[in-house]
Amino acid sequence: MRKALKEIDEQAELLKERVDMRDFIEFKNKVKEFLDYVVKNSHHYMKENKLSRGGSYHIFGVISKVNEEVEALAKEFLKDEKDKLKIIERVSGIEGLLLDIGL
Repeated sequence: MRKALKEIDEQAELLKERVDMRDFIEFKNKVKEFLDYVVKNSHHYMKENKLSRGGSYHIFGVISKVNEEVEALAKEFLKDEKDKLKIIERVSGIEGLLLDIGL
């Protein structure tokens, strides 16, 4: 899982530097793969991290928030005039949410 987070982080850095649609698509795919892994392995993952009884709700809440943020990021890319600062802020926010899951 740490390897996946590292790959997402590297792709996020590329995206922040270049604000390119191809980099965004790659970033989005890596995030999706990571979230799919977390969902498929959530029972084992939660036992491993000794989350509280409400921990599963927290994880799925964070996953939902990540999905919302990726969707908002996609909308930023589709605008005629891209606001690079907003894109960088959204990418950084997504990275932070993923770190919450990966801890």
